[in-house]
Order: sequence, then C-alpha cells, then structure tokens
Amino acid sequence: GGFIESVGGRTGVEVVRDARGAQKLVSKPQFLGFRVLDGDVALVQSVRGGILLNKPIACGFVVLEGAKGIMCSFWCGVLRPMYGDGVRLVLSDTDGFVCGVR
Repeated sequence: GGFIESVGGRTGVEVVRDARGAQKLVSKPQFLGFRVLDGDVALVQSVRGGILLNKPIACGFVVLEGAKGIMCSFWCGVLRPMYGDGVRLVLSDTDGFVCGVR
C-alpha cells in the first residue's frame, strides 16, 4: 500500500514568528490558510509547488494484486472448506480478514 500512496494532495506547513514572514507567505498564490498559535507564532499552510513522484507505482500494483490472490486462495482453499456456510466475510483489507464464524 505504501508504494501507491498519493503524494499529490499533500500540503506544506511553515511556522512563522513575525508579521513580515507571514505576509510574505500569505501573498503567494500557493497560500491555503493560517492559524495563529500564540501572539507571535502562526502556522501558514500552502500547496506544494511541485510533486516528486519517486515511488515505483508498478511495483505497488503488483504487490497489491499478489496480496489479493493470496487472500482469495486462503478464503476459497482454507476457510470455506473448513467452515462451509458457517463463515461469512465481514470486511477485508490488503493484509487481513474480519470473518464471522458460526
């Protein structure tokens, strides 16, 4: 899952300790918002200027598809034959099942 994380939606946050620094950041087109923490300290949030795609997306896809195959094999080859209609899938994730067993 970590190989295919979305880096596009990330934002930057800077700590500002003076009005001049805050004005400089607020005037940029990337500015999103700010929050004053204390009288002289504020956080300024902005969109990042560029995105670095440094994760091998194809590798992440292959890992997730392999995990699906393993999970399906376990469900069909172990759980269903062992419990039959007495097992139901409540929810699943890449690395686990939550099952109801009667």
